[in-house]
Amino acid sequence: MQQTPLSLTAAIIYGRPERLLRVGSVSGNGAATSGVMTTGPWMLGPEGTPSAGSLGVLVDDVFGYAVMAAKPEGLWGVSTDIFVEFCAPLPTDGSPLRAEGELVQLDQHGGLGRGRVFDADGTVVAIGTERLRFVPGTPMLGAGQPDDEPLGLADGALDLFAGEVRATDAGVVLEFDVVRRLANPLGNVHGGLLFYASEVAGLLALRAGGTPFITTSVHISYLRPAGPSQRMSVEATIDHRGRTVGIASVVARNAAGKPCTIATVTGHAVG
Repeated sequence: MQQTPLSLTAAIIYGRPERLLRVGSVSGNGAATSGVMTTGPWMLGPEGTPSAGSLGVLVDDVFGYAVMAAKPEGLWGVSTDIFVEFCAPLPTDGSPLRAEGELVQLDQHGGLGRGRVFDADGTVVAIGTERLRFVPGTPMLGAGQPDDEPLGLADGALDLFAGEVRATDAGVVLEFDVVRRLANPLGNVHGGLLFYASEVAGLLALRAGGTPFITTSVHISYLRPAGPSQRMSVEATIDHRGRTVGIASVVARNAAGKPCTIATVTGHAVG
């Protein structure tokens, strides 16, 4: 189909999740996008180490808007899949991370974007893809503009989500309430935050066996919106945990028990 590039300055919705993760607005035109995220303690997992999942909002915005920039008029895009592989340790010292995205494929149903994330020295820390599906309508542009509500500095993932972690016989469950600061302009949990929560739960489950795993990839599929004013349960179970490689399946369920996302978190042992 013919691509009709859209001015990104008129299309991007920037809201509270971006503020929480210190993700700046996305820039670009046509099918190329870029964005910057400031690193800091909001990227730390429950064990005090940098969480790969903390890149979720940056990746979702930059890779996704590479497709959105070329969408047909009158349609909007919703994420269906994000797949990210992690290549290098993430800093949390206040230095910037830069993401770049580009369009790979587009048709009347949706499209595929891909991109990379770089640290301040230009080292690639992550590469990935994001698939979007187009739906009729356009959310009110500007509905997600930052307001004066104080968000504070999150001291790690559990503080950011105001979540609770508990061990189960099969793995780990992370629970949190869908509150305003986690939501996109439609009131649903931002897809990048579900990516973050899924990675945190998956890695905790893998590390519960005593092996010092680090996350090497996350593949998450979005099945239905995680709507407002309900309790989310992000449950990680172990598919495989060996001496060098571990794989966890992570399902985020709404208050009715229906799956909103399903993710696979892969870890490799270090040390």
